[in-house]
Amino acid sequence: MIEIDFADPNRGEMKSILKRGFSTDSLDRSTAMEYTVTFIDGYFDVKLIGKSNVEESAAYLDFLIAHKEWSPGSLVLSDETEIEIGHLTVNDLKQISIVCEERRAAIGAARFAAVVPKDLLFGMNRMFQVYVEPNWDATIFAFRSRDEALKWLFSV
Repeated sequence: MIEIDFADPNRGEMKSILKRGFSTDSLDRSTAMEYTVTFIDGYFDVKLIGKSNVEESAAYLDFLIAHKEWSPGSLVLSDETEIEIGHLTVNDLKQISIVCEERRAAIGAARFAAVVPKDLLFGMNRMFQVYVEPNWDATIFAFRSRDEALKWLFSV
């Protein structure tokens, strides 16, 4: 895991990036999910890449809520254009929703906007939304474009 703080001269503000790093020599990338978490402009900009599963989803969520800028009710834009979730079963989605429920207090009334332009990913995100929303105070929605997601994220 790498944490980097640096000033962005183009934006005049501080960025904080957390990235879960892997050694290509020691890890089968077909079974791993990578994520980059950047806090900027008052929200977390997340990029998810690779094959997700229940354990990887839990690790990502723990990684996110451990960020020094995280507080319950934070805003999260999740770019899921390169994540692989088509292999997940309905039971997997339920288990991931339990992972979220177990972190309910730390997540609070956060808003998660997922960018998922592909039909399969969009549908899987909508199914996940149905499972997770009754068990936590956060709100999650899937969007086809980043602009759409950001507009919703800051609509309150």
